[in-house]
Amino acid sequence: MDELASGASAGKRLLFPLALYAERCSAVQADLKGRGVGVAIYDEIEAVQWLTGFPGAMNIYRCLVLPAEGSPVFLIRALDAAPFRDVSWIDDVVTFCDWDEPEKVLADTLTARGFAAGTIGLDKHSYGLPVDFFEVLQARLPDAHFVDVGAAVTDRRMIKNAAELDLLRRSAAVADKAMLSALGSAREGVILHDVVKAAYRVYLDGGADPSPVGPITVGVGVDFLHGHLRPAPLKRGEICHVELLPKFAGYSSRMMRPVVIGRASERQAHVAERLIALQDAQFAAMKPGMIARDVDAVVRDALVEEGLRDDFTGISGYTVGFNGPATPRTSDFNRVFHPKADWELQPGMTFHMYLVADGIAFSETILITDKGAERLTRLDRKLFESDVFPA
Repeated sequence: MDELASGASAGKRLLFPLALYAERCSAVQADLKGRGVGVAIYDEIEAVQWLTGFPGAMNIYRCLVLPAEGSPVFLIRALDAAPFRDVSWIDDVVTFCDWDEPEKVLADTLTARGFAAGTIGLDKHSYGLPVDFFEVLQARLPDAHFVDVGAAVTDRRMIKNAAELDLLRRSAAVADKAMLSALGSAREGVILHDVVKAAYRVYLDGGADPSPVGPITVGVGVDFLHGHLRPAPLKRGEICHVELLPKFAGYSSRMMRPVVIGRASERQAHVAERLIALQDAQFAAMKPGMIARDVDAVVRDALVEEGLRDDFTGISGYTVGFNGPATPRTSDFNRVFHPKADWELQPGMTFHMYLVADGIAFSETILITDKGAERLTRLDRKLFESDVFPA
């Protein structure tokens, strides 16, 4: 791959150094070769961005064709070829018109490059691979053998490098400032739309991408996290729930904080105190080599046993990192914390960890280091109160 990297970045706006993309592709190519795969097709937005630098949409199918040996090629509609070339290190681009059949273009490309009768890798978990597209591709390449090689990329992109962590730290710093602005604006008689504006101004002033602010709603029970902007003004005694996710080049740290409109009740103060304590214990358990289900167990049973929740049917955390504007995902669930999660924590992994009960939720973005968990989001962990803000 070294020969591919020479001169390929001239005049381009690469997010990361050219050598990093070359290193990523070389590692995946070695994996493919070890599996006896001649060429792989990657079409999920996150995988494409990780390998090529291009985070764009897929209104019409596009993909990376990565041979086990040799140069990669990107297949894309002609309309989007220039934006791709502008941000990607890859120069070999196959284009087609919007009325062409991308299945045929892909099959013809693979045939012309000698892969029609070999083993072809796919990411079978990719949301970018419709069933009918795959069926047509199979029909056009009857002598090919298709195998799943999605993990060759997914497993690797779970580990963030220094450049990615820098973007996540920038996001976390803006999240801290924006959260204070949002919480400070949440007062009796205010509508949630104004809380959104208070956070968004900080996003833009801090250099974040123009993107959704995050879920801001009224906290009630345990299933409010993905609620909507209520048009009615905030009332005394209610909890304003704020989750922020500022993005930098699509990379986003996340954080949740609650603010009581007025002063907290004894029950609200107790729930907040216990959620924070339980989550702090969970963070302390997040060390390299730990199994995810054991980390999840630190908080799961205790929430129910202490009467904070009647049950716990969700998860306590998930992968955080690149979440570009075009992806259909609002969260990356390739690694999640639940009772059956048998994967191992490794240095460089980053997660959004959250707990919720009685309308109150706390969350942080956590980096796994060689020594344990590091909080990237650093705002005070407490239940805020509008009558004494900031306390």
